[in-house]
Amino acid sequence: MTKYPVKYVQTLRGGTAHVILFSDGKEYVVKWFDTKKDREKEVVNEYLIGKLAELLSLPVIPFDLVYIPEDFIKKTPELQSTQHNYSSGYQYGCVFIRNSTVFENVRENPPTKTDVKNRDMLAGITVFDQWVNNSDRGTMNVILENLSDGGYYVHMIDHGRVFPGRYQWSAQTLSETPVY
Repeated sequence: MTKYPVKYVQTLRGGTAHVILFSDGKEYVVKWFDTKKDREKEVVNEYLIGKLAELLSLPVIPFDLVYIPEDFIKKTPELQSTQHNYSSGYQYGCVFIRNSTVFENVRENPPTKTDVKNRDMLAGITVFDQWVNNSDRGTMNVILENLSDGGYYVHMIDHGRVFPGRYQWSAQTLSETPVY
């Protein structure tokens, strides 16, 4: 059976991604197709780049397409917006890791090399981002999951701004030389 949304939890930074509890007991960060003007392919990019990263065994947070019915949107005040288009249908959802922080929050006092349990993947993230022309990997788009032993596991998030052309790539922009 397909999982379905049970409860709205919170809006995340930026205002277009929302944490929603689903029937499988997990909270998902949901990003809607065509939510913002000039970002038509943002969610397509998220899914495609996530799949590529997953196939290459890079540390992406588990994700799936999640179905949001019209009645859930109508009964959720946070999804009533004149600024953004929250439509029913399948959307991109990645598991919300509650026990985590973005790298920006620890930048002044970063974890040591030994604290990062998957540090062997960091070079792969960098090479991958160059390959797909990800222009948005910064300190806010790397999640550090707090582990019970005091260490961290790094996850890469936010793959929407990729390829030459970014949110609005086309056959023409994809044939252009990437600007790194």
